[in-house]
Amino acid sequence: MRCKTVLISLFISLNVFGQSRNEDLLFSYKTDAHSVAVDVLGNHYLIGNTRIEMFDDNGKKKYEYNSSISDRIYSVDISRALRPLVYFKEQGRVDYLDNTLSLQNNSIDLFSLPFDRIGAVAASVDNHIWIYDEARNEVFRLDESLNVISSSGNLGNWLPMGMEEVIMHEDRDRLYLADAETGIVMFDLYGNFVAQLITKPIDDFFLGDGGIYFLSDKGWFFYHHLTKNETAVIFEPTFAPCRVAGGRLYVLNNNYLQVFRFVRE
Repeated sequence: MRCKTVLISLFISLNVFGQSRNEDLLFSYKTDAHSVAVDVLGNHYLIGNTRIEMFDDNGKKKYEYNSSISDRIYSVDISRALRPLVYFKEQGRVDYLDNTLSLQNNSIDLFSLPFDRIGAVAASVDNHIWIYDEARNEVFRLDESLNVISSSGNLGNWLPMGMEEVIMHEDRDRLYLADAETGIVMFDLYGNFVAQLITKPIDDFFLGDGGIYFLSDKGWFFYHHLTKNETAVIFEPTFAPCRVAGGRLYVLNNNYLQVFRFVRE
């Protein structure tokens, strides 16, 4: 799939079109997953309510993880490909898997920690973990012994209190935090505010190609770290869950995963 882009400007209209091309389709298969992720090794993951499946770059299924039917998966962080993190928000638990999606014996009982209402978690370097406390409106970084080693302080200067739709990802010693109303802000590993990058509602985002792909109420956009420009990126369908990695576009569409060759023009 080739995607046309246009720089957002007060002087340029966003009348842009993209087109799916059958010859760019590498493979597709049926799935009931609600989200897709891609790790640094080129494996892709299909994530459902209680199941995670791993596939290689040819679409061959490698491994599968199934949680208890009563344990609904809230989010999965595969930024550390050898140690995927699975967050069960309702159960207040974090599970760690290995590179075969086998459950490890170091689960974290979040309800036992001195936080009020944990809304999001993310993996961090050195086997550390980020936690966002909705009640305190604060981000904490914990070490392997679950000791707090850094925190942001109250985020009220940048984000509203009581955010409930928070997404966090760490990349290259930076934590990116987005919420459904405000946008994306960036912190360093010590919890210090670095920059407000995007100031519009965010439904989803992922990092890649030297920037941030993010989904707003007008579709998918790309924010370039160097130029600071936001670019409209036309995926089809417009609001479909998707990921871009390794020159490929992964799209969930009508109970199918479709994998295309991808070039951002």
